[in-house]
Amino acid sequence: MLEAIWDTAPRLVLFGHVHQPLVTRTRIGRTECVNVGHFRTRRTPYVLDWAG
Repeated sequence: MLEAIWDTAPRLVLFGHVHQPLVTRTRIGRTECVNVGHFRTRRTPYVLDWAG
Protein backbone atom coordinates (compact mmCIF):
# COMPACT_ATOMS: atom_id res chain seq x y z
CA MET A 1 0.00 0.00 0.00
CA LEU A 2 2.78 2.41 0.89
CA GLU A 3 4.47 1.84 -2.47
CA ALA A 4 1.18 2.53 -4.29
CA ILE A 5 0.73 5.79 -2.37
CA TRP A 6 4.28 6.93 -3.25
CA ASP A 7 3.82 5.90 -6.90
CA THR A 8 0.43 7.53 -7.48
CA ALA A 9 0.53 10.36 -4.88
CA PRO A 10 -3.24 10.77 -4.46
CA ARG A 11 -4.49 13.80 -2.56
CA LEU A 12 -6.34 11.65 -0.01
CA VAL A 13 -6.26 8.05 1.21
CA LEU A 14 -8.98 6.73 3.52
CA PHE A 15 -8.39 3.52 5.42
CA GLY A 16 -10.06 1.66 8.24
CA HIS A 17 -7.52 0.11 10.59
CA VAL A 18 -9.32 -0.45 13.91
CA HIS A 19 -6.75 -2.22 16.11
CA GLN A 20 -5.45 0.57 18.35
CA PRO A 21 -3.96 2.81 15.68
CA LEU A 22 -1.05 5.02 16.62
CA VAL A 23 -2.51 8.01 14.79
CA THR A 24 -5.81 8.89 13.15
CA ARG A 25 -4.15 11.00 10.43
CA THR A 26 -0.74 11.16 8.80
CA ARG A 27 0.92 12.47 5.66
CA ILE A 28 2.94 10.54 3.10
CA GLY A 29 4.46 13.11 0.77
CA ARG A 30 1.55 15.21 -0.47
CA THR A 31 -1.00 12.53 0.45
CA GLU A 32 -3.23 13.00 3.50
CA CYS A 33 -3.97 9.59 5.06
CA VAL A 34 -7.02 9.37 7.32
CA ASN A 35 -8.05 6.40 9.46
CA VAL A 36 -11.84 6.42 9.20
CA GLY A 37 -12.29 3.00 10.82
CA HIS A 38 -11.41 3.82 14.42
CA PHE A 39 -14.46 5.77 15.53
CA ARG A 40 -15.77 3.56 18.35
CA THR A 41 -13.69 5.25 21.04
CA ARG A 42 -14.71 8.72 19.82
CA ARG A 43 -18.38 7.67 19.47
CA THR A 44 -18.70 9.73 16.28
CA PRO A 45 -18.17 8.60 12.69
CA TYR A 46 -15.69 10.33 10.44
CA VAL A 47 -17.39 12.73 8.01
CA LEU A 48 -15.67 13.84 4.83
CA ASP A 49 -16.69 17.35 3.81
CA TRP A 50 -16.13 17.67 0.05
CA ALA A 51 -17.23 21.32 -0.01
CA GLY A 52 -14.76 22.43 2.67
